[in-house]
Amino acid sequence: MSISRLTTLVLVAFLIACPTLCAAQDDGFANYLQISYARGGSLSPEGSRLVYLDNGGGTYQVYLRDLTADQSAPPRQLTDFAEPVEFAVYLPTRERVLIGSSVGGNERTQLLLLDPATGEYEALTSAPEVIHRFGCFSRDGRYIAYAANARDQAHFDIYVMDMNTREARRVLTRDGYNDAESFSPDGKQLVVSSWESNYDNNLYLLDLGDGEMRLLTKHVGWATYEYPRFDRKGKHLWLTSNYSQNFNNPARIKLRNGKLRFERLINRETEALVLSEDPQRLAYVINDDGYSMLMLWDPKGWRELELPQIPRGVIRNLSISPDGTKLAFSLSSPTLPSSVFVVDIEARNLRMVSVPNFAGIDPTGFVEPELIKYQSADGKSVPAFLYVPPGVKADGSNPALIYAHGGPEGQERPDFGITFQYFLSRGYLIFAPNPRGSAGYGKLYIHADDKDKRPAAVADYAWGAKWLVENNWADQSKIGIYGGSYGGYVVMAMLAQFPQTCAAGVSFVGISNLVSFLQNTGAWRRAIREAEYGSLEFDLELLQRISPINKVELISSPLMVIQGANDPRVPQQEADQIVAALRARNVPVEYLLYADEGHGLAKRKNRLEAYPKMGAFFDLYLRGIQPEPEKQTEQNATDEDGEQPPATEQ
Repeated sequence: MSISRLTTLVLVAFLIACPTLCAAQDDGFANYLQISYARGGSLSPEGSRLVYLDNGGGTYQVYLRDLTADQSAPPRQLTDFAEPVEFAVYLPTRERVLIGSSVGGNERTQLLLLDPATGEYEALTSAPEVIHRFGCFSRDGRYIAYAANARDQAHFDIYVMDMNTREARRVLTRDGYNDAESFSPDGKQLVVSSWESNYDNNLYLLDLGDGEMRLLTKHVGWATYEYPRFDRKGKHLWLTSNYSQNFNNPARIKLRNGKLRFERLINRETEALVLSEDPQRLAYVINDDGYSMLMLWDPKGWRELELPQIPRGVIRNLSISPDGTKLAFSLSSPTLPSSVFVVDIEARNLRMVSVPNFAGIDPTGFVEPELIKYQSADGKSVPAFLYVPPGVKADGSNPALIYAHGGPEGQERPDFGITFQYFLSRGYLIFAPNPRGSAGYGKLYIHADDKDKRPAAVADYAWGAKWLVENNWADQSKIGIYGGSYGGYVVMAMLAQFPQTCAAGVSFVGISNLVSFLQNTGAWRRAIREAEYGSLEFDLELLQRISPINKVELISSPLMVIQGANDPRVPQQEADQIVAALRARNVPVEYLLYADEGHGLAKRKNRLEAYPKMGAFFDLYLRGIQPEPEKQTEQNATDEDGEQPPATEQ
């Protein structure tokens, strides 16, 4: 499918849904928040059906699309939970779907088995204080493997459940952050990944009979080994790795001797890999300055296979049918909300399975960014996406918003952003940098912000603001900044470290104090996060020095703080303490606390309140536009004063 054909398809769906656009369009923030997303995509065993997640009803729920039916027929909704569904995956040999869900954003995911024919489901786990992280299925579909922290909240052991008897047994008891990755073809062995940090892990081969475990990836220094998949005969393990090099590349390990061999060396990151069974097809995604390139190969002879034209954007949730005939993925671009696609490999045909609801907003007005690079304080080149509203000129008078992504190992990519497109429609420029420490540019770049290098990464944002002013894109007094999780930390650090740079900031579930954050974040996350920020035992002075809470006397710009009360990653205390400290100094601060949310805002009803308030906040402090009086609601009665994706702090 060409880009022009995709655009036509989306516009036709839009015009059918909104025939009276010109007469009745209302492009307020509430309208933008009604735009729907779809993601995921898991193919049934024979590849004729697909389940995916769609948030058209307000939260992500499971939908089923019959790929053999008329494309104009609507998908069938399989779940209607009060809480969002986090994933949905077909069993490899059965007409059943494994799904995961938690309560109130607390991330204590439980596993359920869904019958797509009836919509009935069965709880496979029922331990509400335990996190269950699904890993993989055995090839015959009889067993599932997952990680859970039932023994100790700080550690994830590995479990295998028999789907015939529903009995689960702990097959690996091991301290640390462990994941179940891949069953061997005969189901007798399991690949386990053990993480020391977000950028350093090892793979082990676990014998499910005697419990013996063999290290497959002995290495020194930082290296990642991801997406491990057994080949059909169980002799090799396909994966991506950056061992001994800067970028992740497709590779395979010969299990007989543990030798790792790179099959392709690309000066860019490989970020996903899937493998079909028979015939074998290997698909992976290359990250090219944030844009995705989908590749398909026949591993026998390492022959590239032709694919239809894929629209330019960001590909996630890559899935392949067992018989290697179909590929499913979600794709998003600055002008297309995340949507699910299926490729028929034999016919080389691309099909758009889900069509977003644009809520009466004309998608032809959405803005594509320009990829630019600028120099930071020390001369380091920093990539960034610059979004310029239609008709806006570089005359030095414009308001602008800097977006700080999470992670910190995240990457700002050319996705669809509700907040981006709303503010662009209001005349704001959007500037979204990928400072040092961001993923997607190799491991040397990702380590450039570790521990005592963090202030230099914050400075990258400040020099981005400087670039906007020097290039006449923005008025210095009209620059704001917002971000979630680690991005929220950046917001507060910027207001303190460079107080003249931004006139206002909005922090979603942000870290205000790295010491209390590490003390109170989920026990299972502490060691992983200390590898990035520094440890409480050895780096306490550093953590105190670079925490915004210890620099509140330098903050004078207004701040809005948005927090979920159930956040297990960045607990509520992080918001409470910065709000209290700023109010004690009479700095303007607005605080929105949501009792039924976790790490970000997952429920549309809460986004419909928080995001318009965020818009009014920036309008007031960057443009002098007074907010309209509003009736106080029960949700915000105690306040004194969908969508960028929900904030994530990896």
